[in-house]
Amino acid sequence: MRRYSRDITLGSSSHRLGAAADAGFDGTPANERRFKTKRSSRRRMRISKECVAPFNCLELFCCTHAKIYFSRSMNRLVMDYLVGKGYREVAEAFWRDSGTKPHVDLQSVQERMSIQQLLLKGQIQKARGKLASMDPEFLEKNSGMDFLLAKQELIELIKAHNIEEALQFAIKNLAPFGQKSVSGGQWRC
Repeated sequence: MRRYSRDITLGSSSHRLGAAADAGFDGTPANERRFKTKRSSRRRMRISKECVAPFNCLELFCCTHAKIYFSRSMNRLVMDYLVGKGYREVAEAFWRDSGTKPHVDLQSVQERMSIQQLLLKGQIQKARGKLASMDPEFLEKNSGMDFLLAKQELIELIKAHNIEEALQFAIKNLAPFGQKSVSGGQWRC
């Protein structure tokens, strides 16, 4: 009888399963069968067609299911990265190719990236205006973001050597956050 077998690459050492359902390569019964281990750069498992037991089919099914789940998870991770970094065109192409839909509207990604560019250039007032045009209540709902933008604006004024203007800005815009902290509000400076 001719025996057919296949290799499955698993890792770092070589393993073999027995040739028949009732005995292994070394003649031991199936319930006492042991893997023969040989150190090498790859782990290979030889499974003959005549001794494939139901547990092997279940293992192969679980591996296939895990690969599909892993593939979906990886696609989601890649899509989140592309959206987070602002690669709108690439995210659209990835959506078409993989079928992984982004969590957010891709048009808003472009607007968020323009706000990010304004912040990186130090144009905080323009960024606040653009943010207010996108969502007028955003800074009211997110007082933490409002504080961070005010702090960054103060830093930009200091970098431009506008000390008097920076002091006036701090008294007018940053002092209320400190008062909130003292009175038991949500901010602690």
